[in-house]
Amino acid sequence: EAPRWEGDIGSISQSYCVECHGAENAMAGARHLETRQQWVDAFDQIRYNVVGGNMPKAPREPLDADIVRRIVAWGQTGFAE
Repeated sequence: EAPRWEGDIGSISQSYCVECHGAENAMAGARHLETRQQWVDAFDQIRYNVVGGNMPKAPREPLDADIVRRIVAWGQTGFAE
């Protein structure tokens, strides 16, 4: 089954991204990545960063291969809600 925003990518965003990319606490210059549309708009950069192991930044652990696969698949299958 293709990944969806609800219950899959949105949960990944909350668990791994919003701490630094949320509207309330974004690091200087960081894009906000709280909503599906923000992810769609930034997807090429998100994909580049997670596939390359650039995000999340240290000291956080890199995303495991399954999470990276789900993020990439979500974009490849049309950003399902």
